[in-house]
Amino acid sequence: MMEIQNSASWIRELDVHCLKEIKSVHRLNLLLKTTRFSMLLVDSGTIEFVVEQKHVSVSTGQFYVIPYTARAESITGKLRICVVTCSTAFAYNSAISKFGSGYIDFVLIHRGTLLNLEAAQQKQMLLIIELLKQKVSFQNRTAMHDEIVVLCFNLLLYEFGLLQYQLEGGYPIHRSRKEILVINFIGVLRQHCSLQHSVKFYADLLFVSAGYLSKAIREVTGMSAKHFIEMAILSEAYLLLANDNLTISEISTALNFNDSSTFSNFLDRKSVV
Repeated sequence: MMEIQNSASWIRELDVHCLKEIKSVHRLNLLLKTTRFSMLLVDSGTIEFVVEQKHVSVSTGQFYVIPYTARAESITGKLRICVVTCSTAFAYNSAISKFGSGYIDFVLIHRGTLLNLEAAQQKQMLLIIELLKQKVSFQNRTAMHDEIVVLCFNLLLYEFGLLQYQLEGGYPIHRSRKEILVINFIGVLRQHCSLQHSVKFYADLLFVSAGYLSKAIREVTGMSAKHFIEMAILSEAYLLLANDNLTISEISTALNFNDSSTFSNFLDRKSVV
């Protein structure tokens, strides 16, 4: 049976720092990598961010999903933080492979979200980040271990989503038409990816043209519609390949490939050995 190895490349796109002391703003900005999807938990101290000429202060006990345009301007006190950063590709791939579009808003919305956590809530988030850090730091990784890392990452996002709902009384609703389209695309992709591999199918399902769907996905995510579809298929392939009772021929049929050779070529293109 084949084993998927390419998930390790996803893991390399994820950085986790737990209870790290920071003494300079320059070092902080390097660590945060705000061109990526970044989350921050402040254990002590205060950070002053500039976000599109507005100032945002993040202090002890606060959890911040950092906008891409944010940049740290100053720090106050003994700063100790937990930081999780990843490429948007990693975040989207995780959403597709595990839970569909449930938390995709957190990645799409670039304006940032700041939550004031109670002591128990802060402790819970810290435990999840520590677990994620432990799994990411494990040296002898296997494909199954990488799956655990993705699960831990999703757990962090879902815990954040639950806290946001509890503390703010609902999820963000201010989305553009194209953002909504991408969210809906990811939702239907999870349902149909095993049998439907064309952009046109999903465009028809969402009542837009294939060209418009492709353009919207590219503008919102920076990735192509084809990439999303291939990653969804690859995720399904991983689950099926883990079943020793299934042959490659049976798996290729289940995923609507013409034959085993076409399926194997697809896996080769996606760096599966």
